[in-house]
Amino acid sequence: MTISCPPPPKFLEQCNKLDLVISEQQLVFLEEYLRILLETNQQFNLTAVREPEEAWFRHILDSIAILPLIDPNAKRLIDLGSGGGLPAIPLAIMLPDTQVVMVDSVGKKCAFLEDVVEALELNADVFNERAEVLGQDEDFRESFDVCTARAVARMPILLEYMLPLTMVGGTAIAMKGRQGRQELKEAKQAIHKLGQPTVSVHQSRVEDDSVIICCKKNEETPNQYPRPVGVPSSTPL
Repeated sequence: MTISCPPPPKFLEQCNKLDLVISEQQLVFLEEYLRILLETNQQFNLTAVREPEEAWFRHILDSIAILPLIDPNAKRLIDLGSGGGLPAIPLAIMLPDTQVVMVDSVGKKCAFLEDVVEALELNADVFNERAEVLGQDEDFRESFDVCTARAVARMPILLEYMLPLTMVGGTAIAMKGRQGRQELKEAKQAIHKLGQPTVSVHQSRVEDDSVIICCKKNEETPNQYPRPVGVPSSTPL
């Protein structure tokens, strides 16, 4: 079934309030992405959000709301657990000069992401791999200006996925719900062992109970991290 996804007026009003500038072409691409996402979602589960208007806020606005925290001159951005493409696809649309790398361990989701990249001709690549593997790969390790993740894992685990991929001077950005601050308290050991990044917490400007956790990387991550596949999740730092 074909789904119509025009941007609701309130979405544009909210973007203006957040000082988010979206060109007409970017708006067209965001609308087309949502259409593909919601139509594909009828065949296999990519998102629990099924109504276009809700998707504009919970998916698109939520994703692009982190733009002020991203260096506009960032050359490479990696998104872990990309799933249905959030926040990676909206970010790739809004940052056309930044190479975006999407990572997911589920092949079917990667195939969907590749279809979107091709349809929208995005400056992006898709890898069907685990973060633990890429974090020890010399082509990926500490080579990204920005690493993002949304709804992937608790902070003690997530930091071991993200920080080895983030270059010194770069930023790891975790999009979290109301549990984010508590998870951060649980991650003190991980922060200490992974290079003592400077951590800041920002209230999400989309949902009052959500937070964005930014980790500015100051030192190289010790070579033993990330540990082998499955170890960070089974034995968090």
